[in-house]
This record gives sequence, structure tokens and C-alpha cells, in this order.
Amino acid sequence: MKEKRIDLIMKEIEKHGIVSVNDLMKKLGVTRMTIGRDLKLLEDSNMLKRIHGGAVRNEDSKLTELTHLQKKNINISKKEEIGRQAAGYIENGDIIFIGASTTNECLMKYIKNKRIRIITNSFYIFEQYKGNDDFELILTGGIWREKSGAFIGDVTDRILSEIKVDKSFIGANGIKNNNVTNSNKEEAGLQKIIMDNSRKNYILIDSNKFDLKDLYTFYQTDKIDGIITDSRLDKELREKYEKYTQIINIIK
Repeated sequence: MKEKRIDLIMKEIEKHGIVSVNDLMKKLGVTRMTIGRDLKLLEDSNMLKRIHGGAVRNEDSKLTELTHLQKKNINISKKEEIGRQAAGYIENGDIIFIGASTTNECLMKYIKNKRIRIITNSFYIFEQYKGNDDFELILTGGIWREKSGAFIGDVTDRILSEIKVDKSFIGANGIKNNNVTNSNKEEAGLQKIIMDNSRKNYILIDSNKFDLKDLYTFYQTDKIDGIITDSRLDKELREKYEKYTQIINIIK
């Protein structure tokens, strides 16, 4: 599967800083053309830089925000796994905030037989949930941000500052030590506002985003109630971040 190939390529890049097409062909058992397409996809998403015979780590990748479509097509099975786990922490009658994130978009299909109130600043999440009688749905409004499909700005901040929720489910671009980070200042700001007004906070990120730091820190890792991630998280990273908060990567 393409996603497994992409995961292996990114792990090799993170580990060695460089990969060769020949080595990838041997490890994955696919053709040079297939590897070439995978590397082109990753280069287009600013995840690496292609060179003659292979690719190298893109040192600017953690500071380059991908578009919604680019994010949506990366690590799909991990996102599904995270969404399934996160749904287990939603209870009947909850008031929840779901932040803009392609990982958070995998939540809905796993919320079964629960009547809840959902607040979101994400157009794409709003589109998923509208028309379902089990959910009372509130879209914040604000300034439309095309790149992430989110509403941001003063209007959004004012609305969220007046709302109290039971749980918030927030995406992030990276977690580095005690810093939960994002690439956009306005989105980072509104995430902090709603997390301050939430009884419990969960960060939803895939295992590749541990030990990566983006431009803006919006919360401290030891102030959140849990990081919901996938089962492929390295043991060393799990042990490191368990010192800050609960690591959730086993389905309830």
C-alpha cells in the first residue's frame, strides 16, 4: 500500500537524513517508477527534497505548513486509528470542541449512539456533522483561512472565550518536550483560548510529529490530559512523553 511505503520512506529520512532509490526498491519490493512517484508526492508536500538517486530531509519541513488537501492524503491509517481512539473518550451528553485538523476529521464515523453538542471552527468538520440529528452543531464563524479550512480571528476568539466545554480535541503540527505547537499564530491563539475553557484537553497527532517543534507554542504538554496517537509510536518517545502527560495509543 502507498501509505505504508510513505511511512517507511519518512522513517528512513528521519533516521538517516537521506535515502536512496535503490535501497527503497529493495526494502519495499517495488519498481523505480513507484518509488519515484512516492518521492514526488513527498517533495510536493515539502516533506523532503529529491536529489540524484534518492532524497534528503527537508530541513525546513517542520516550518512549512501543508495545505488541507496535502495533509489529508498523508498517514491516513494512522489518522483513522487516532480518530477511533479519540471517540472512546466522548460520552453521551458531552459538550465538545473539535479543532480544525485532518486527523480530527476521522472522529465522526466512530461516534456511535451518543447525543452530544459539538462546537468547531472547522468548515470541513461542520460539513461532516451537519444534518445528523444526534449532534447539536455550532460553527464559530470568523475569518476564513483557506489553507487549513478554519475560521480564525477576533470574532472566533470572542466566541470561544465565552464558551465552556467538557472536552476539546485539538490537532497540532508537533510536540517538542513541554511545547505543543502550531504553524499559524491565530490558530494557535484560539486553540489556547478554548483549551483554557475546557474541562479536559486532548491533543491528536500521529507518531511522526513527536519531537518536532513548529513556530508557535500554544500549550504546555504537562497541562493537557492526554496525547492521542497511533500504535507506531517508538517506545523511547512514549517513555519520554509519559513524563509530561498520558499517552493514549491503545483502543479502549
